[in-house]
Amino acid sequence: AGAQEVVMRAADHYWTSLPVEALMRDDVLLVYEMNGQQLPRAHGYPLRILIPGRYGQKQPKWITQMEVIDGHENGYWESQGWSNEAFVKINSRIDAPKDGQQISDAVYTIGGVAFAGESGVARVEVSTDDGRTWHEAALQRGPSDLVWVHWRYNWDVPATASKTTIWARATDGAGVVQERPSFRLLGGSFPDGTSEIHTVVARIERG
Repeated sequence: AGAQEVVMRAADHYWTSLPVEALMRDDVLLVYEMNGQQLPRAHGYPLRILIPGRYGQKQPKWITQMEVIDGHENGYWESQGWSNEAFVKINSRIDAPKDGQQISDAVYTIGGVAFAGESGVARVEVSTDDGRTWHEAALQRGPSDLVWVHWRYNWDVPATASKTTIWARATDGAGVVQERPSFRLLGGSFPDGTSEIHTVVARIERG
């Protein structure tokens, strides 16, 4: 049948596999040095792999063996029902305010990061009324779609003391929008990652 997959085995007994063609891309890196120095053990010495657009389960550290096989082999997590592709889903996070933080300012800058892998982040929106209305945030992009996008939104804080749930949602370059939050197994991450909206609660205490 010919070469179909590469099985990567690590010193910590972890293993996973990917199709040969997925590993032949120009942006896939086998890493043995970091900043001109031998790769530190904490970062994966003697060898790790970096594969843009895939979750970490497909990017093992401490690689000791790479075997080309003519079939398919489920890895450690894949054998337990997790995705065999592990493509990164659109996601965003609120870093300010922290959950439960008190806000006393008349205008507060809500901010965080977003990431969508190769699809790129098209926009980020913020809601302060449980998703009924949305306001577009300003984006600060990095040098590539394969790094975090920083976002911020200047919120006119209500004068009345209250608890407000802040939502943030991102849309990727293909038009995929993050999902509304719901209670699901492992936060919705099983079996192939989550794109659920992140929320935090702010306590408004003005005056």
